Amino acid sequence: MNLLQKHNMRDASFDTPAFFFALKFFALVALLGAAARFGADAFAVPWLSSDAAAEARMTASPYMALEGVRGIGPQVLLPPAQRAEAFMDARVPLSGRFIGVNLAEGWVRLYEDGTEREEYPILKRAQAGTHWNLPTGMTAVAQKYTVQRSRVAGVAFPYAVEAANGFLLHGWPIDTGTQQPVPEAYEGGGVRLASPAAQRIFRFAREGVPLYIYNPAARARRAGAPPAALRLYSTALPQLSAKSFAVADVARGEIIAARGLKEPRPIASLTKLMTAVVAMERLTPTEWVRVPSRRARYRAEDLLAPLFLRSDNKVARALAAAAGGTEDFVAGMNARARAWGMRRTTFADPSGLSPGNTASPLDVLKLAQRIYAAHAYLLAVSRKPRATIVAESGALWRMENQNRFAGDPFFIGGKLGFTDEAKKTGLSLFSVPFGNETRTIAIVVLGSKDWKRDTDALLDWLRRTARPSPEGKFAGSI
Repeated sequence: MNLLQKHNMRDASFDTPAFFFALKFFALVALLGAAARFGADAFAVPWLSSDAAAEARMTASPYMALEGVRGIGPQVLLPPAQRAEAFMDARVPLSGRFIGVNLAEGWVRLYEDGTEREEYPILKRAQAGTHWNLPTGMTAVAQKYTVQRSRVAGVAFPYAVEAANGFLLHGWPIDTGTQQPVPEAYEGGGVRLASPAAQRIFRFAREGVPLYIYNPAARARRAGAPPAALRLYSTALPQLSAKSFAVADVARGEIIAARGLKEPRPIASLTKLMTAVVAMERLTPTEWVRVPSRRARYRAEDLLAPLFLRSDNKVARALAAAAGGTEDFVAGMNARARAWGMRRTTFADPSGLSPGNTASPLDVLKLAQRIYAAHAYLLAVSRKPRATIVAESGALWRMENQNRFAGDPFFIGGKLGFTDEAKKTGLSLFSVPFGNETRTIAIVVLGSKDWKRDTDALLDWLRRTARPSPEGKFAGSI
């Protein structure tokens, strides 16, 4: 028998409901006093972490259908830091939302109306030298995915937030084969946070919200020693329909496997890769370019979307016309090819419709390497699942990407092509995980009956047979 029961036996007139009301009242007064004295944010940390129901609500999503997420553990909200970093504070707008990412110190912060609201620690970041580490500086939220799946790597990313420059924030990845969280050493996929933290950022982020990435040591890391070569443990290639192909490690400049490496073939709309390079060299990004087929003018940089996503031949001709006329523009494409050592390449028009647009797989690799190193923004456009551009009149032009790899976080970018003479052609760049390392791999297929199947087969073969090793040997170099 407890004290309260004994007291009730002694005094039947005791008001039990009133007693418990008084206890609740004094507890509430104490709670408000503590919040006022120590700050609501600081008080909320232990309160939130001990509230199982609130934690369950915070993590509930369609992603919970995948096993293993609950085992990752909650990410408790951290109180806003008191110190101010000049590099970030100078960019935080006084109104609206803003996301700041500090790769040097390892945190992501959410700001609203000029005030820091939340901070989350970065648990892991992509290996130095992969395309996820390339973008720095100011960008904006472009896409959000509750679950973003990768066919390339066989993983799923919860609460993925992708910036316009390709930068990716996400929760802990899940292996879609085993339905288990990937090991901590797993490298692929941008910037990793605990899944509940990623969910909070996912809810906060909206399309167009400014996002600033600070990474002062990015260039120093990329300038380090090249990674070890990939050693092939099986040289038996898959059956391919392509007349010629090439697979290469872009960072090392090494060709892993090839057939017909130096034989020129029609490349169809792979031509548009060089069209984009020359057009952006000759035109200012905001320059208005008339597209006669649509009876409208668009900014030059916006026309990269229909050039890549739709492979629009009329847009290719419009860019060439605006950048000096077709004849002079094509001469500039050929001059650029010679300057880049593409000795077996000829361009006859800016669209790729002419069978006179030819190149060898080796030359396509050289083009890919140059674009990856100096024109990565073109690849960022080519990997978008969809795009909407605005004409000078305000009319909207919406389009979907024809590339089946678009939207895959391990797809860096590329281009497809088809003509009767060229058959199906493709250049695809991927970040491919090999154990705890990630490599930038380029795959070229020319004269193919099914570029999708051929690219998939080569990618699957490479993942199964190659491992990083100092003893690796290759067919040649780019």
